[in-house]
Amino acid sequence: MIRQGCKFCVCLALLFCVCLALTLPILARAASPLLYFSGPAGDVAHGSEFPVKILLDSDRALNAYSISLSYTTEYLEVVNINNGRSVIDIWQNQPLAKDGKIELNGGSISPFQGQGGELLTVNFRAIKEGAAELSFATPAFYLADGKGTRIAPAVQNFKLSIKEGAAPLVSRLGSDKAPPEIKFLSLVQDPFNPKQKFLGFFAVDPDSGVKETAVRYRSYFFWSGWQPAQNPTAVPVSAWAVDFTATDNGGNVAERILYDWPALGRSLAEMLFIIIAAIVAAPGLAGFRRH
Repeated sequence: MIRQGCKFCVCLALLFCVCLALTLPILARAASPLLYFSGPAGDVAHGSEFPVKILLDSDRALNAYSISLSYTTEYLEVVNINNGRSVIDIWQNQPLAKDGKIELNGGSISPFQGQGGELLTVNFRAIKEGAAELSFATPAFYLADGKGTRIAPAVQNFKLSIKEGAAPLVSRLGSDKAPPEIKFLSLVQDPFNPKQKFLGFFAVDPDSGVKETAVRYRSYFFWSGWQPAQNPTAVPVSAWAVDFTATDNGGNVAERILYDWPALGRSLAEMLFIIIAAIVAAPGLAGFRRH
């Protein structure tokens, strides 16, 4: 009886291991977020414009994303990019199309968890008949677990056939008359470099999306030139005024100037010291020139 009981336990253990081995891959796949495209279901007419959404499903809360997507430039060109309804609130750089690639890097103020979360909408134009493809390259998501745990999502690439024929164009972005909203703009000291500080910002446009952001700063008397604004953007510690603009895909511009009054006080003190030093040194220099 004891031996029969032992055999039963061994068989039960083996059965458990087999079931576990079969179900673990299924559970692992279910636990991985899914990154995919949503575009035209049928053929696309040559010369037409159409939107493709980049979407995600996730059973776990996410708050940061790093994605590179590619498209075949022989058959497709990007008309515009709309991030107005993206789950990404804070962009490191505004997404731009270059050499057949679009980079998405940013984070969510409120973590995303659910189905069909929109990361981006890209409006393409079909420029040549043939088979076009959109794909992802080594995307990474980060869990909102307080540790920034990196996970690799499952991906579904997208193929479409471009053929000759008539098709309606997508609506243009000219109807967007409202400028972006600059919700947050702040300067903080760089903890590692005392010679610079960082400008952090948060700009949104639900209608057509933010196309680009730019910044210039004023140290002492003069403004610097405009430069693209990353998030965050480094500026000299002497900058006492920072001019920030956000432009949407409809061409509307929002602008705000942020002042750092302590930096202005330090700049005035430095200029006053230089002026006083020049006045004090002037008689000595005059006497030196006479000799």
